[in-house]
Amino acid sequence: DLFDPSHNNSIDVRELKAIMKAFGIDVKKEELKNAIKGLGKEPTDQIVFEEFVKIITPRLGKRDSRKEIDKIFKLFDEDNTK
Repeated sequence: DLFDPSHNNSIDVRELKAIMKAFGIDVKKEELKNAIKGLGKEPTDQIVFEEFVKIITPRLGKRDSRKEIDKIFKLFDEDNTK
């Protein structure tokens, strides 16, 4: 609910930016649009968990990446589809 208000198990660039900001990752919207384009999608497209992982992992730095990713994803995966 917090980051996936549409309850479709995917997020858009605006929701992605909010997630990153909530976890202390400062990133510009344009940078995220480019990251989504790098997945072969349009910046207006929704992304799913696997794509989210590809975008956020390099930005986590020295944190425990998998643990952080799971923690973040649980915030918008209410039905435990992962």
